[in-house]
Amino acid sequence: MNVVDAAHAVVHDYPGGSIALAPRLGMSAAILRGKVNPSDIGHHLTITESVRMQAMTCDHRILSAEADELGYMLTRIPQVASGDIGMAAMRAIKEFGDFVGSVEESLRDGKVTTNELRRIEKELLEAEAHIRILHQLVVARTGKK
Repeated sequence: MNVVDAAHAVVHDYPGGSIALAPRLGMSAAILRGKVNPSDIGHHLTITESVRMQAMTCDHRILSAEADELGYMLTRIPQVASGDIGMAAMRAIKEFGDFVGSVEESLRDGKVTTNELRRIEKELLEAEAHIRILHQLVVARTGKK
């Protein structure tokens, strides 16, 4: 799905569609429909409006479409208020081990299939998320953001 189609879908799939969402964004339903209409070249959704809309709807298809179009993968970083740094470190190490294990297993026969690559990427995202959690816990100890 491209970014324009994603924006259209976010608005129209929202319960009540543009009529319900537009007032929350401070605009009329007609303006919002125009901003996400792929055929309307007169109105444009701003970056700020896109972020606000995705935050309000909890629908991040626009962000996902941007990442796809630019060749990136996304993973949500869990917000951690507090926790045991030692346990977080062990979990990060475990997830990294799972990632390395998936790479090793995929390379056993000398080739990597599409499904194996997807599994490797999934394991990588999980490892990255747990490393970020560990980092957040360490940063929280400094009192800085």
